[in-house]
Amino acid sequence: MSACVMACILASCNNEDATSVLEQQESLKTINLAGKEIKNVNGTLSFESEGDLKEIAENLISFVPTKSMDGALTVNYAQVEELRENGFTSLYDVFVNAINDVDSYYSRIGGYEEFKTKYSSLFFPEVGDDISPYLPISDKQLAMLADTKGEVLIANQKVSLKDITTYEQLVDLGQTLPDGISLTAERGDVVTGTNEISETRVGDNKVWVKTHYKKKDGSIPVMQVEVCFRKKYWLGWSNHNSNTTAKLGFGSGLQMYAGKDHESAVAIHGFSSHDYYYAIPNMVGIPSTIPVNQEVIIDHGGTGLTLKLQCKYDSYMP
Repeated sequence: MSACVMACILASCNNEDATSVLEQQESLKTINLAGKEIKNVNGTLSFESEGDLKEIAENLISFVPTKSMDGALTVNYAQVEELRENGFTSLYDVFVNAINDVDSYYSRIGGYEEFKTKYSSLFFPEVGDDISPYLPISDKQLAMLADTKGEVLIANQKVSLKDITTYEQLVDLGQTLPDGISLTAERGDVVTGTNEISETRVGDNKVWVKTHYKKKDGSIPVMQVEVCFRKKYWLGWSNHNSNTTAKLGFGSGLQMYAGKDHESAVAIHGFSSHDYYYAIPNMVGIPSTIPVNQEVIIDHGGTGLTLKLQCKYDSYMP
């Protein structure tokens, strides 16, 4: 009798434990993102509508172009960590892991083929000597919400967010190697340019810079400075991790701002491109023509170059 009671108690405890585990597992499947409850269904995020997906994607990266801005887009790491802590791995995570693995695979014979197999969900256009992996989703924020296959659930239906299928699309997005003039330099050299710096090679590394002058979210005028780079491996050129720092130097007229003061340096580590954003004062009463003449000083770790970029625009271009 005692044995029977004990068995029932143990069974009851085991059932309670099992129920507790199931409840915990169920709670882990629900993630709060941007004030919305999103479910992780077997590794794929489920959204009620396309509108919910876009709203949450916009909240993953924040940007406030003011005088006290930090000079770069800021990922909302609290939201990203919320995803990871709940067992979700995105296609963007796969891409980051791939870039972290580039050196160990691409530097040896046979490694490239192994790399492509390991990261088969990424896009490998293999045009010319470009052997870089690319995200097959053009919107980086959407890639952070797509599962490892590039999919999400919308109204319980699987939808692929992959929209990159050709090299020409990557060219249009400005993600590929440039076709412009190539320069050769030595580590420690200073390379200058106005509004852009041509592809400059030092040994097995090269770097180039592009600028875009626009309004962010239709409000404050912003200068975007893209520092792009690649590394040479035995089969070709690939994206990889590198370090850059950028700060504002000499300027005249309306100046751009970043950091606590306009001389602040901002550092970025990771894959190309490193995008720096600078606010232009939006002064009341000034005409729509906003002249800019401002130097941005960039140090690139891969080439060891100092890049002095003169951002010079006579008028605002929407």
